[in-house]
Amino acid sequence: MARLIILGAGGHGRVAAEIAEMCGWAEIAFLDTAWQTRPTSGHWPVIGDDSDKTLQTLAQNTQFFVGLGDNLTRSRLQSRIESLGLDIATLIHPSAVVSRYATIGAGCLVGAGAVVNYGATLGKGVIVNTHAGVDHDCTIGAFCHIAPAAHMAADVVLGEGVFLGIGASVRNGITIGATTTIGAGAVVVGDVAGNQTVYGVPAKARQVMP
Repeated sequence: MARLIILGAGGHGRVAAEIAEMCGWAEIAFLDTAWQTRPTSGHWPVIGDDSDKTLQTLAQNTQFFVGLGDNLTRSRLQSRIESLGLDIATLIHPSAVVSRYATIGAGCLVGAGAVVNYGATLGKGVIVNTHAGVDHDCTIGAFCHIAPAAHMAADVVLGEGVFLGIGASVRNGITIGATTTIGAGAVVVGDVAGNQTVYGVPAKARQVMP
């Protein structure tokens, strides 16, 4: 299998590297802006920065993956990789349950114990984290992050860049607008407009302290 280069040598990047190792990549390395002071991350080498020049130098027989949990940063970096015409990997943990009839975009990560059911669509760069659940016929916009143990019932629609916090739940048929943050443990029982923070039981829009 081709070499895998992961952008971002932090904790989420190491999770991605281990999933890749389980999936058969024998050669895995990181790129990170702090590469000169950080020669390794976990069990894998950090071999350079994430500049366009470095990416292009490494392009031959290589797939790339953005190992960052922040939606905006992940979107920016993956878009740059795409603009260079480079090959983007998708990582699915061997213990995840992903329907053969689901659609999984480039650059997605589906973590340990996660479930993506029949007819679900994940846009590019989506994270479905550890033990998270995406039920049938959900549509998840590009660069969303479904945090560990968060769950969506059927026919949920998430706009691009939504963050669904750890342990949050979304009732079936709900639509959540782009770049909204759903707080940890929230229970979403009604549609949510975009670009706001929502939390609580039931979830409501709240004023976020600066």
